[in-house]
Formats: sequence, structure tokens, C-alpha cells
Amino acid sequence: MENVKKLGKITSFTLIIILIASLTVNFPYDATAQEFRFKFGSEGSGDGQFDFPPGIALDSSGNIYVTDFGNHRVQIFNSAGAFLSTFGWGVDTGAAAFETCTSGCQAGISGTGDGQFDFPEGIAVDSSGNIYVADTSNHRVQIFNSTGAFLSTFGWGVDTGAAAFETCTSGCQVGINDSGDGQFFFPEGIAVDSSGNIYVADTNNHRFQKFVNAPCQVPTIPVDMIITEDCILSGIAIAPANVIVQNGAIMFISNDATLDIDFVNNFLRIESGSGVLIKSGGKIT
Repeated sequence: MENVKKLGKITSFTLIIILIASLTVNFPYDATAQEFRFKFGSEGSGDGQFDFPPGIALDSSGNIYVTDFGNHRVQIFNSAGAFLSTFGWGVDTGAAAFETCTSGCQAGISGTGDGQFDFPEGIAVDSSGNIYVADTSNHRVQIFNSTGAFLSTFGWGVDTGAAAFETCTSGCQVGINDSGDGQFFFPEGIAVDSSGNIYVADTNNHRFQKFVNAPCQVPTIPVDMIITEDCILSGIAIAPANVIVQNGAIMFISNDATLDIDFVNNFLRIESGSGVLIKSGGKIT
């Protein structure tokens, strides 16, 4: 009987070892990926220095983007951690304006202007290199192109100050914090998927919000333009006379009713009333 108990213990122990071995073999974990490679940065406001950096993201080339919380700016590094540039208000000359700096940089000026930050936290980069920043204390999300130029911001009241979801491309302001749809209360985390959908950790509202594609970078002054991707037109003050929609995507917006819009060889072709070609492009599949 005692031998049977020992055999049972041995068998159980053997099964545990086999199970652990099986989990170890099948678990998708690469130990070498966790080896220390390098570190960079120190406390301060100079090139490559940080003041409590909370957010980090990578682009398709391996460049590193960091939100520099206490310095009210975003810093960019190459894949080896070498400083490339920073952007925010006053980061180059100290001027009260949006600036990009590559050398001798300084802390940003906190505030609510276009491209200005007030303790930014989350950051993400999409497949086109556009940069999305959770501008935490301004209760909004700001979007920049791959060179760091300001494109737009969205949140409640960011354009006119109205108690509603708005998108703004110029003369923007702080968002109104609360719990409405698309409204933020100290948003901290942000991510973008392969379709351009934006996910925001709306921290003090204890929720996540999803935005379908990036808000359009459409000027508030009606102009002729081609848009090659799906987008949201919330808050856009435009009264188009001609709109082309293909496969759910807005391809063209114009406030000129005299334009002749057609498709030639599967390409969008836009002519004035006199037959002068204005734009041709946007292949339709």
C-alpha cells in the first residue's frame, strides 16, 4: 500500500513536470527579447532630457516618440535612442508659439493653443507617421503629421467653446471636461489601430472611448480638396456644393457648384466651367 502511495506521488509529480515542460515549450515567449539593450535620458529640460516622461510610441522605422510630461513637449529619438527633435510651444526660442527644435532645445510653455500641451501623457503613431497625443490637462487629443506640424485637435468645445464634440484645425482652445460622448476628463492613454481608429483611455471618467478614423484635417474655410480616406466631419463649418463619396470614403469636397466632376479611366477628374482641369487623381477601385 505504501509503495502504491509512493507510485501515486511520483506519477503526480511526473505529470506536473510534464505539464510545466509543455507550458514552457508552447508559451510564445522569447527570453532574448527581454535582455537589456540600452537606456537614454536624464532629468532636465535639455535635448533628450525628461521631466517625468509617461508615454512612449514607435513608428514603422523604429523611431521613438516620448511625451515629456513636465516639460510640456514631445521628443523624438532614432531607434538607437539618439535625440532627433522636439516640438511644443517655445521649445526652440522660448517664443509663445508652436516650435520644432533639433538642438539647444528647452522646456515647452504650457497652455491651450494649437500644438500647445498641458501635461501630455499618452502618445501613438499611425501607419502614415501621424502623431496622436493625449493632451491630458487640456482634456483633448491633438494630432500632428510625421514632421511634428500641428494638424488638428478634438474634444468638447475645442473649436468654438460650445458644449459639444468639436474638431478644430486653427485657433483651438482647451476642451471642456465632463462625461459626454467624445468628451474627456484627463485622458491619459491613446492608441491607433491599422484602420486609423483611435482609442483613448478617458481616465477620470473610468472608461475607454473609440473614435472611428481620425477627424478630417479639413480647413474651416470652404476650399476644393481631395480626401483619400474615411474621416469624420464633426465640427467642420463647410457647405459643399459637390461631394463625391466612393466605398464609404469622401473623395472630394467643393463649394463651387460650377465644377464638372466625373471619372475618366477610373480616376477622379475635376474641371472648371470653362473646361480647365483643376485636379485629377484618386483612383477608384
